[in-house]
Amino acid sequence: MALRLSTTTRYGLRALIELAKNREGEFISLKEISKRQKIPIRYLENIMLKLVGGGIVVSSRGKGGGFKLSRDPSEIKISDVIEFLEGPISLVPCLEDSSLCSRTTKCETRGLWAELKRALWKTLEEKRLSDLIKEKGGIQ
Repeated sequence: MALRLSTTTRYGLRALIELAKNREGEFISLKEISKRQKIPIRYLENIMLKLVGGGIVVSSRGKGGGFKLSRDPSEIKISDVIEFLEGPISLVPCLEDSSLCSRTTKCETRGLWAELKRALWKTLEEKRLSDLIKEKGGIQ
């Protein structure tokens, strides 16, 4: 099995980028986000509900309603978004629960997996939503 983020997380980040590009802070409709980012509207609807529930996005109903970020893009860590949409990141199950493997105490590779997890998490903790907008190409 490959190490991959879910489509939910990839689409979620794209939707957040779309909201972050909105400098006026106005609400953007679900239909508009879906159209601009080419995300199926039904899929996006579920993602946005999760992001609202997580306090990353706020919503408004009615004319002129839609979604916007709950705070400045520079305050939104990518690690928070991924952890909220994916759950804890674990390269191998034994890093979260050592009882899952009988080799945990004598495993020659466990240290490597732990080091990789720390490096990955450090990068995700340092990156902010605003960084993704600044980088050429953004998230695809």
